[in-house]
Amino acid sequence: MIQQLNHGLFEFSYPEHDEILLKNWALSSDGTTYFTKALSDPHYITFLAVNENNQPQGYIIGTSNNKYTYRTQITGELDNMFVVPDGRGQGVGKALVLKLKEWLKDKGVGRMYVSAYWKNKFAIGFYKAVGFTEIDIGLEIKV
Repeated sequence: MIQQLNHGLFEFSYPEHDEILLKNWALSSDGTTYFTKALSDPHYITFLAVNENNQPQGYIIGTSNNKYTYRTQITGELDNMFVVPDGRGQGVGKALVLKLKEWLKDKGVGRMYVSAYWKNKFAIGFYKAVGFTEIDIGLEIKV
């Protein structure tokens, strides 16, 4: 289920946000390894949101692993999330973020980090609306 939702995220992101994205990664052996870890490693958590008909509306995966060992607070990460188009604007994403935030706090984490594609203004706007602030910017170059 989570892999299928993540596949939807990748389909949404390619090619508009990342022209070299492996669209089928979620369904690949690497994707399966990642999702197995996300569902079994005690430093990871996965939450699934469903509607009243038990249909998936979205998911979130986070980790309490300290992203920045050079900072004074433990910084966990919102690793990835996706809300189906029909579920957007209904509080699903916000509820997932708040649930992850609560879990991280219980794990002793002081901050939560998330990254988003620069071109994905919808995601950036959403993250800011739920309280995230800009902390860094990632850049890449062809070699």
